[in-house]
Amino acid sequence: MKLHRVLFVVAAGLLVAADAKEDLKKELDKLKGNWSVTAVEVPKGEKGPSDNELKQLKVVFTDDKMSIKFGDEEDKPATYKLDPSKKPKEIDATRGDKTLKGIYALEGDTLKICFSEKGERPKEFKADADTRAAVMTLQRAKK
Repeated sequence: MKLHRVLFVVAAGLLVAADAKEDLKKELDKLKGNWSVTAVEVPKGEKGPSDNELKQLKVVFTDDKMSIKFGDEEDKPATYKLDPSKKPKEIDATRGDKTLKGIYALEGDTLKICFSEKGERPKEFKADADTRAAVMTLQRAKK
């Protein structure tokens, strides 16, 4: 009898892990592609991009990498990881030895990301001087 319970618990755990993996794959698929940056909110006292600069900013997501393009120039890609099970959903971007912790929200073709340069992961979509958090709003590029 105990063996049946143990097997049931193990099977249930494997199903939950499989569902989480499938949810992550679906979320990654939703992000893949080209995005135009429509707004950037920076901490008070800092200078954000001008309207002309915003028009030239693009973000490209692949399965595990994201890169920022400015006009014809492209940054070295960063790897990124998602955790869509968290509230708010979490995203981490790593380039070299630096990792930015962030949160994201995806609604249709609009993606909002808030990254913090130092300190803890943001809890809300708000620019903050102490953690150097900035909020970026993106729109999926038309094909």
